[in-house]
Amino acid sequence: MALTLTDKDSIKLIHARLAQLRPSLRAYVIVRVARKWETILPAQTEPINGDLLLVDGMIC
Repeated sequence: MALTLTDKDSIKLIHARLAQLRPSLRAYVIVRVARKWETILPAQTEPINGDLLLVDGMIC
């Protein structure tokens, strides 16, 4: 069973930059992955977590 939205229930999304994100804002962000790494504890072979550094097109 697929989740569908009627026109009445449609969600409006706006384009935002990473710096503009707020908890109540419904937005999409276009980013690229600048760095990706995993944490592997000594004496283990499986990563315990993975992290990403995301950047958008905004130049500071």
